[in-house]
Amino acid sequence: DGRIVNVNQRMSEIFGFSREEILHNDIRQFFPDRTAFRNFVQRHLPLLSQGDVEQIEYRLRRKDNTLIPCTLSGKAIASDNLARGTVWVVEDNSRRKSVETELERAKKAAESASIAKSVFLANMSHEIRTPMNGIIGLATNLLREVPAGRLYDHLQLIHRSALRLLTIINDILDFTKLE
Repeated sequence: DGRIVNVNQRMSEIFGFSREEILHNDIRQFFPDRTAFRNFVQRHLPLLSQGDVEQIEYRLRRKDNTLIPCTLSGKAIASDNLARGTVWVVEDNSRRKSVETELERAKKAAESASIAKSVFLANMSHEIRTPMNGIIGLATNLLREVPAGRLYDHLQLIHRSALRLLTIINDILDFTKLE
């Protein structure tokens, strides 16, 4: 008839009621409202006659009226006669849900940081590529005009180094595009 006939100390701790306040009272006191209780009964009670009900996520009400996320697992004492009673194990998931929420926040922050990094690298690649192309162009023009010798060797070194740097910059830009 929906009355609680036994309860352990942990249940009292989770919900903030004394054992005496829970015993022989209606199970509905733990549900947010009548509709939530009705939905729970309609959805999960028929499953008890077929076997165990395991790992149901549900929000239940504490004595101070706060709702806490719980995992429920139930078993009928006699699956052919639910009136004989059921046994439920209730696990408080508040801490786990809090950690999950914090992890989700951290994940979103990391994704935002990654996007900002990619945008920064792409912008910097473009900003560095423009003057690098200028250096390569000037070095190419000077190599056509300067006769062989020490100055020519220095210009070739500048030209090769600028081309290598441009390759690195292009690789960075390609990498950020892939990300």
